[in-house]
Amino acid sequence: MRNTLLFLTVSLLLAAGSAQAGTLWDFNFTDTTGNTFDGHLIATDSVAGQYLVTGINATYGGYAVSLLAPGSPLGNDNLLNGSDPWFTFSGLAFEVPGLSNMYSIWVESGLTQLFIAPIGADLSDPNVGYYADFQSFNLSEAPEPSALALLAGGLALIGWRTRRRA
Repeated sequence: MRNTLLFLTVSLLLAAGSAQAGTLWDFNFTDTTGNTFDGHLIATDSVAGQYLVTGINATYGGYAVSLLAPGSPLGNDNLLNGSDPWFTFSGLAFEVPGLSNMYSIWVESGLTQLFIAPIGADLSDPNVGYYADFQSFNLSEAPEPSALALLAGGLALIGWRTRRRA
């Protein structure tokens, strides 16, 4: 019984330590084309005050969104600042296969920009793609439960089960 309790305690400690895989950011906007982006960005610490976006769990215009790797044809670095201005000049890029478009969001001269182009387009052609403005824009760090709170809850459950059996 004690070995089982020790095993469960160590397992919970390890699980609590691995629960902090990244920082979650709530992100939503509506652009002037009438499409709405709604979801989360998953990011890890990169350099002081910046986060590297490593995943997107979102929809845009009702279609699933896929993150483009840094250095994609749109020249993105996928870095997120910890405060406004949220994006770097190289910005964040994603694609929406259901709409056959790729998107880049970046900051230039203090203004957040949105560029839209067909997936696989020749971006050296100045007639490819277009810019859209934002009707609404919200980006904030999402509250996450503390690893210690998870650990305390797990230990309380183990204690309750142990006491109940005694």
